[in-house]
Amino acid sequence: MNKRILILGVVALALASIIVWRWVAGWGLVTVNFVDAPLSKVIASVERQSRLKIATNADMETKVTLQAKSAPVFEVLDTLSVRLDGNMRLAYVLAPDKTQARAGVAAISASERAEGWKIFSSGFGGGMLPQGDAVPDLRKVALKPSAVEDRSLHALLDQASQKTGIFFAAPESWNPVVGSLPKSGEASAFAKRLASSTKGQVQEVILIRVRGPRSQNPDEPRPERRWEGGRNAENRSEWMAERMEAQIALLPKEEQQEARKDFDEMRAFWQEVRALPEDERRAKVEEMMSRPEIQDRMAERMAARDDKRSPEQRTQRYRRYFERKQQAQNSQ
Repeated sequence: MNKRILILGVVALALASIIVWRWVAGWGLVTVNFVDAPLSKVIASVERQSRLKIATNADMETKVTLQAKSAPVFEVLDTLSVRLDGNMRLAYVLAPDKTQARAGVAAISASERAEGWKIFSSGFGGGMLPQGDAVPDLRKVALKPSAVEDRSLHALLDQASQKTGIFFAAPESWNPVVGSLPKSGEASAFAKRLASSTKGQVQEVILIRVRGPRSQNPDEPRPERRWEGGRNAENRSEWMAERMEAQIALLPKEEQQEARKDFDEMRAFWQEVRALPEDERRAKVEEMMSRPEIQDRMAERMAARDDKRSPEQRTQRYRRYFERKQQAQNSQ
């Protein structure tokens, strides 16, 4: 009897191990199968599977077709943002309490202006080298804070954004001084430690912001961007290099060498032309952009994004292209 119980126990333990392994292996993977479904339903499904908070200014009744099986969540969300003609960003909103942090999420998802909020960004997309098809999970990007004279929350959020490509926000009226720098680690852990050191709260959110219709009035001013990236201007170049290296480290190993080579070439080029007069610098940039290998690389990246569009989006895009081409010919 004891031997039989022992065998059954071993079998049960093996089955449990298999279940746990499959569960852990599936972390960060989502499956969606929606055809002309409301955006609200698609987002609810991804949030439930990934345990991520998603905020968007898109109409929740927008019909979306999105299909993926056991795919990385950030690749699925990137495809969703393309289908909405928008952009996706990982964001951390810090505030004195949860209520204000949630209000911040609503504010930055609704508008770039986000009145009452300081927004810290290294630029939309975070400067990521779009090598291959992988979309990096920036929650895992390595962040090593630098010792700086300004230890205010806003200054540290600016530094974190420039070093990671992540979007950060905090109330304009809340800028406590941080006693000691949070230790190095993944960006998600850094944001939590920084919130804790200021006795505040942090909300992690995926922003999917869609563009509004473009005005046909050329004299109408564009909305003012309120990004605060660049407060630490003297460290910008150094921190950008850290950002690119940290993001490259998230790519599949077979893509890292090529991505690092591309970045080194671009950094050397910009260092070379930085001190040139404006007209010479512009000529050098135009010459570089016309090189066949650069044109091929840009075409590959555009094609990779185009692959994520729906058939209807591709048809509309080609139609607009031919309409613009026809207008240009008629104006000649």
